[in-house]
Amino acid sequence: MVIKKSAHQNLQRGLRRAFGFIRKRYMVMLVSCMGITLSVLLFIAAGGWEERKTVGDFERGSENRISAIKNTFENTLHELDAIASFYAASRDVERFEFHTFTKYLLWHSEGIQALEWIPRVPHTKRAAYVSAARSEGYPDFLITERKEQGVMVTAGRRDEYYPVYFVEPYEGNENALGFDVASNSSRLAALEQSRDSGLKTATARIRLVQEKEEQFGVLIFEPVYRQGMATDSVEARRRHLRGFVLGVYRIGDLVEKSISRLQPRGIDIVLTDESATEGRRLLYVHPSRLRAATATPHSVEADLTAGMHYAETFAVAGRTWKILCAPSPKHGIAGMSWQPWAILAAGLLVTGLLSGYILQFHLRMEKARQHADELLRAKTGLEHEIDERKRAEEERRKLVLLVENSSDFIGIASLDGAVLYVNTAGKELAGVDDVTQTSVLDYLSPDDLPYFRDHVLPTMKQHGTWSGELRFRHVTTGKEIPVLFNGFLIKDAASGEPEALATVSRNIMEQKQFEAELLRVQKLESLGALAGGLAHDFNNLLTAVLGNISVVKTHFTPDNSLYRMLNEAEKASLRTKDLTQQLLTFAKGGAPVKKVVFLGELLRECGGFVLRGSSVTCEYTIPENLWAVDVDEGQMSQVINNLIINAADAMPEGGTIRITAENVSVGSGDVLPLAKGNYTRVTVRDQGIGIPQDHLQKIFDPYFTTKQKGSGLGLATSYSIVKRHGGHISAESKLGAGTAFYMYLRASEKMVPAEKEEDERPIRGSGNILVVDDEEIVRNVAGTMLNELGYDVAFAKNGSEAIDVYRKNKESGSPFSAVIMDLTIPGGMGGKEAVLKLAAFDPDVKAIVSSGYSNDPIMAEYTDYG
Repeated sequence: MVIKKSAHQNLQRGLRRAFGFIRKRYMVMLVSCMGITLSVLLFIAAGGWEERKTVGDFERGSENRISAIKNTFENTLHELDAIASFYAASRDVERFEFHTFTKYLLWHSEGIQALEWIPRVPHTKRAAYVSAARSEGYPDFLITERKEQGVMVTAGRRDEYYPVYFVEPYEGNENALGFDVASNSSRLAALEQSRDSGLKTATARIRLVQEKEEQFGVLIFEPVYRQGMATDSVEARRRHLRGFVLGVYRIGDLVEKSISRLQPRGIDIVLTDESATEGRRLLYVHPSRLRAATATPHSVEADLTAGMHYAETFAVAGRTWKILCAPSPKHGIAGMSWQPWAILAAGLLVTGLLSGYILQFHLRMEKARQHADELLRAKTGLEHEIDERKRAEEERRKLVLLVENSSDFIGIASLDGAVLYVNTAGKELAGVDDVTQTSVLDYLSPDDLPYFRDHVLPTMKQHGTWSGELRFRHVTTGKEIPVLFNGFLIKDAASGEPEALATVSRNIMEQKQFEAELLRVQKLESLGALAGGLAHDFNNLLTAVLGNISVVKTHFTPDNSLYRMLNEAEKASLRTKDLTQQLLTFAKGGAPVKKVVFLGELLRECGGFVLRGSSVTCEYTIPENLWAVDVDEGQMSQVINNLIINAADAMPEGGTIRITAENVSVGSGDVLPLAKGNYTRVTVRDQGIGIPQDHLQKIFDPYFTTKQKGSGLGLATSYSIVKRHGGHISAESKLGAGTAFYMYLRASEKMVPAEKEEDERPIRGSGNILVVDDEEIVRNVAGTMLNELGYDVAFAKNGSEAIDVYRKNKESGSPFSAVIMDLTIPGGMGGKEAVLKLAAFDPDVKAIVSSGYSNDPIMAEYTDYG
């Protein structure tokens, strides 16, 4: 009984405390319940009203946009109808009439790239159309087609052509004038469909050549038939076809023009071509929530149709297009806006504030007084901390900009080699996008891995830094890239313990290439000096041999056996002269005797001569407007012959050598070692076995060859010749795919002179001739030859002796008719100095320079030296 009474008393006390709490807090609870209920009801009402309004706005906006787009395309096609009607009502339309008629249409139509007239031109009338266009102010007009390389060339012969004959506006569409539309398969299909159906026909989407932005275009053909002719059948329409009116439209501009004045904004629009094949349906996205480079019709529709959307199809010139509209996040339908949530938050906040105010009014006031000083101190400290963080964040932002915009490879890795960060330049150099799954060793050349593990890493960990040359590799292509590696440790600021590895590495590929090029030039210059001396002495010996043979031959008739033997000896000597010529060309100091040359003729002559009788053929691609060049024709023939011979030797089983010449312009941003300007580029490409990469860097070195037969001077001589012409020659090759040589020569601003026939028969005469040469054998053979021609000859060993002999004969009344002088005389006065002194003594002196250095600058520009 005692226990039951105690329990009952405890229950009563608990109930009294609970009821007392409720009596004290009932107002707070009532206000809280009413405030929460009212806030929730207002939230639900605001959300429903906003959703209904947003959906209605979206549907009206979608209908307005679809209607505007359809109207714009229909009006655009009406403009095409107007031009077609203009042609149908006129027997002939002149270029000026076409310009006048289309001027207004183009003026108020922003999406039209061009309006064109494409006549049907039989081959028999091709020349007449070209002549008429040129007489109308287009002197370079040609009917053209586009090759695989994208080069516009003269159209090949066909039974019919469909060239762009009128085009408005002409500015920005110059390349389209004369283009044979039928030479492109996709355009030809649309053209034939339009011709046979008699209706407007649109192509699938295309990328306009003139377009600078990322948007597609479309071509729409409308056929025009001869006046008064029946077109009730396919055969009749084909027979009486006159031509086509063509409209070239920028789809994106037309769509943007259609919706530019519509409100409200915030609706994504996708325009697709349902008649196109999978993967080519997407025409335009406004505004695109996907990247244009990865967008496909399927992925765009799947993204937009996942929620609310509105779609409608319509016909455009024989194709079915679809417009799909969907609300973007900006529209508001993709999620509830902040306003209903703000109402709910405000209601709950007010409720909480009222409840708290009623419950803790007196406590708040007391606590407010107690904590006023604490809040002030906290505020001051917080403001200081915020300022410090702002300064640190600004410093960090500057550092990130500095690192990300650096052209050097900057990377950080953990101590175990896992890559943590690589800047933008480093990712481009290594060919990676995501570095989080890569290791330091992934970026190094396999040949440098042992050295890096055994030397570089231990040095960095022991001394904190290491600098030197390493080779990185491009992860995708495997290409090795030499870098100047500067590695160091990142240490903890407090403990000084290493935390990470870091590097700042610089790409020195261009520096290495420059050093290799400089070394090659120095090597060629050194060997050139030796080759020039040898060639000079050898030429002197050949002069004596050939001269004596020529003199002896004059004493025999051609049917004499000795004459034939002498003739064979002369031919052998002349063949030996070719090697001498290569040495002279290779030698330093040889200046080419330049004239204006059209390389097209020279290329064909060399190809026909070198490949005569072989199983190798040549294909030439040489434009009619190829720029002329200032070159030594003989030296350049030698270069071309060497390149063609190498290409033919690479294809012992036969094949085709493709020789291409084209006009190129070199700018300041190009990597070629050439001055800025216009150049003619010649490409000689074979289908041979290719050249290994380790040999490719040596092919221009003297005496380097991989052929069983060959002197190793061909490409070295070619390199020397091109360099002295201010040009550049390079090669690229891939094993099993062939080799291509590229030669750049500076374009000439002069015209190619007309060739003159010369009479090469020997001219006999009389008079005194002074021969000056340090080689006795040369003097003797020259004197013998001149005596055979009827001249009296005197000799001198050097320039000083020549001046004395010349003065004595002049004073004695037996002056010399001419002086033949050696250009260089070792240990004595040569022709250059002697001719100046002779001219001072006798201004009427006639001097002829002779030298074993046939490429000496004086030989090339003899008039500048008297």
